[in-house]
Amino acid sequence: MTNRISSLLSVLSLVLVAGCASWYLKGAKMAKAAPTSPSTKYVIQACATPAGQIIAAPNTSYYFDRKQAVLFEIDNGSGDGAEIINGWTDEQGQYFFVWVGNGPGWQYFFPNDQGKPAIRLNYEAGTYSGDRSTPGVVRPVGTPSSTCVMQKG
Repeated sequence: MTNRISSLLSVLSLVLVAGCASWYLKGAKMAKAAPTSPSTKYVIQACATPAGQIIAAPNTSYYFDRKQAVLFEIDNGSGDGAEIINGWTDEQGQYFFVWVGNGPGWQYFFPNDQGKPAIRLNYEAGTYSGDRSTPGVVRPVGTPSSTCVMQKG
């Protein structure tokens, strides 16, 4: 009986954690794998602070489909990730932004000029605010704590 109760509590905990994860990350929805549609894969080798300090890159792959304007972020270890749905375009390219409520945020930029690198800007909690002037879109306003060059891989 104790094992059954323990098993039930474990399952309920997992369901609760999985449900909360979808509330935890804003501007994205959960993804269990990389997309199957044609897309360009990107990786990050390192990031740099404005002072030039090199910091570790995430162990993550990014899949960007320019035609469908969709970005997936997939953890290389677990295979889990997110489809980033908060995005916008302008004359320079395609942007995406995802954040943790009252926590850090990450902006991605894919220039129209494919000779220029894609980048990820990292924002620490409290260093940015969300511009909601465009309905359905949140854009970061603030100073990024580091910049990562995204390389095709």
